[in-house]
Amino acid sequence: QQTTMSDAENVLVIDNGSYQMRVGRAGESAPDVVMHTIVGTPHKYFSSVKKYFFGNDVNTNRGQCSQITYPIVNGFVQN
Repeated sequence: QQTTMSDAENVLVIDNGSYQMRVGRAGESAPDVVMHTIVGTPHKYFSSVKKYFFGNDVNTNRGQCSQITYPIVNGFVQN
């Protein structure tokens, strides 16, 4: 089966890095989404708002986080 240009346009590329995650379509010059690979756990006072903060939301709400973790280290997902 041959691949056509329309098939290539539908390919999603996900790059999970230790610092940031980039998501985009194959053939594009830049990713559509870039976000930090970071997870924040809110202080107990803010836990009713959200259970976790992800990506850029962690930096925006850093003062509300009791713990900040980087789940990907040297290319491996950490628990």
